[in-house]
Amino acid sequence: MGRTTRRFESDIDPWDSLEQWAATEGFKLHHQDDVRRRYKRGTGLGLAPMYAEMIYTKPWAHLQTWVGINLLVRPRVLIFARREWEATEGGWRLSRSRRAARASFNRLFATFDIDPIS
Repeated sequence: MGRTTRRFESDIDPWDSLEQWAATEGFKLHHQDDVRRRYKRGTGLGLAPMYAEMIYTKPWAHLQTWVGINLLVRPRVLIFARREWEATEGGWRLSRSRRAARASFNRLFATFDIDPIS
């Protein structure tokens, strides 16, 4: 699976920080239940869609981020692509989308004082 995953401990509820980041970065709530929230930005027309998902059960938070590959994006990566990509550096496929996602996700990681994506 092509997701960047970070797990960290938090005694205070992280939902407000996640929502503030999402509003600032243009992410919309895509799914929510008692312990999970998934945010999405983009449709694949200009940039590949980006996702951030957090699962929080006190005291642990599990944060995942990834760049999605849908039918609109697939032709640009020459068909041979996984459904999800990490926002890491390297390679020419989706470099613009991965660069934008990495910058946005690193601002989220900084909010929780966890290691950025390199």
